[in-house]
Amino acid sequence: MRRRRYLLSAWPWRALAYAVTTLPLAGAAVLGAAVVAAPLLLVAGALRRGRPVDATALAVLAVLALAVVALAPLAGAPVAAYIFCVGADNTSLPALENPEQAQEI
Repeated sequence: MRRRRYLLSAWPWRALAYAVTTLPLAGAAVLGAAVVAAPLLLVAGALRRGRPVDATALAVLAVLALAVVALAPLAGAPVAAYIFCVGADNTSLPALENPEQAQEI
């Protein structure tokens, strides 16, 4: 940090952007997981106690399952586009002549 040009470069600002955006994105991911996990925990708790499962909880689980199935391709499309754009493939991986080499690695 002795050079003044360091603060003019993109590196410290990119690191700051990563640090600032990580918490909101992680919070959104946790919130999404909690929305899916809450009905599952409700049903598991009811079954563990031997109580009947509420029909509303089962309906919410069914709707969430359909939403996950419907939205999974939308979530995977940007990742696939990025991989296609970058050109990531398995050609950079070394080929193994025999399967015994894989256990040694």
